[in-house]
Amino acid sequence: MSSLLHSEILEQPTVIRRLLDFETERVAEIGASLSRQNIRYVVIAARGTSDNAGAIRAIRLWRTERLTVALATPSLFSVYQQPPGWKARSSSAFRSRANRRTL
Repeated sequence: MSSLLHSEILEQPTVIRRLLDFETERVAEIGASLSRQNIRYVVIAARGTSDNAGAIRAIRLWRTERLTVALATPSLFSVYQQPPGWKARSSSAFRSRANRRTL
């Protein structure tokens, strides 16, 4: 039995080839346009294995462009119908260095 994730993995070579064959010029145009703008933050929204690629891209944007990057999780809402909980799981992640109190 094949899962949605497995079928997305199998689609990757075809999608990448299609992107390279038909969208190279458009991607270059978008890149040139973005480089002329004063972008300070980016939100990446992706599903399945593209979400993994988005996480890798986020790291590169943090390191090379010094941008603030957030990852959205649309699949949790739509495909899996299991949105993340909004309660903080770890208060230590929200501590102020200046006064060490939980915000």
